[in-house]
Amino acid sequence: PRRRPHHLEQLEGRAAAQPAPALVDSLLERAQSDIHDSLRSEAYLYLVFHHRTDKEAALAYAQEGIRLARKANAPRMLFNIYNQIGVVHDLKSEYAKALDAYANALEFAQQMRREDMLAMVHTNMGLTYSNLGASDKALEHLFEALNHYSDSTKSVSYRASTYNNIGIVYSYKRESKIAREYFE
Repeated sequence: PRRRPHHLEQLEGRAAAQPAPALVDSLLERAQSDIHDSLRSEAYLYLVFHHRTDKEAALAYAQEGIRLARKANAPRMLFNIYNQIGVVHDLKSEYAKALDAYANALEFAQQMRREDMLAMVHTNMGLTYSNLGASDKALEHLFEALNHYSDSTKSVSYRASTYNNIGIVYSYKRESKIAREYFE
């Protein structure tokens, strides 16, 4: 049997005290199984997602997922985990840490030349800068995100959401005439 990392043993003890939903139990079982490391890292990614409001748990799962994804040479998984770490920090208003995590995700997206991932991480960075009140930096990243969205049907809702976010940032800047253009 595999040796459990210490930080995960602590989380399991805490999880045992609180009944976990079947999905989380299933993910924990998969993460601890003898399947390929890339699949185990994916289970940890979903555990991060499902625990994103519990920073301690989410970050512990993320670290284990990163370790396995590195071992499996899985850059896409590393992108996804770092992106989720950014979300975890954003939810806790830890914007500098969120930006650090997004910068790591951005490196993997660039390495893989994945336009969809570049768009996603630039959007997240833009929203984080907006939360910091850095409107110009927010707009820089949101416009960069638009450059990476394709014209595919799947991207239409993401592009629309990004235009809306740009309008919101212009509203914060009290530039309502420009903002309206992005809301239309």
